[in-house]
Amino acid sequence: MPHKEQRSYIAGLIDGEGCLTIIKHSDSRNRNNPTITYSPTIVISMTDRMPLDFIQKIYGGAVTLVKKSKDKTKSHYKPMFRYVIDSHNKCLTLLNDILPYLLVKEKQAKILVALIKYRKSLPTKALRIKEHLVGRKDNGFLEQIRKLNHRGIIYA
Repeated sequence: MPHKEQRSYIAGLIDGEGCLTIIKHSDSRNRNNPTITYSPTIVISMTDRMPLDFIQKIYGGAVTLVKKSKDKTKSHYKPMFRYVIDSHNKCLTLLNDILPYLLVKEKQAKILVALIKYRKSLPTKALRIKEHLVGRKDNGFLEQIRKLNHRGIIYA
């Protein structure tokens, strides 16, 4: 487990450069009854790869190079790197470590933790679940995240 300063540093990166979200996947191989899954996802994008590699070493996940823009007016931009973690267990470990230090994205983190704990409480067969059965609750978490992550001014 990283020490307090490292956890607060990672929380600051996520507050400033990160995104805590839920990705809804649909497996439509069975067109009559598609399977829906909801993945908690943590993303950090920045031009300096070193902090992302540091987080990956501790929590897992993947660091990738985002393709540079083909727009000639942006040719002077630095390459962008993206860290993504979407494993339930790894997300939960990371979120539990940084939650006390988050300021901006504390609500999103609590929603992701609630989703993960809810999903862990389901029987193993229900992890890939039909939306009409339990997906409504998962979709509720998704809607909460979307509302918090909406750009622009949000009036309470």
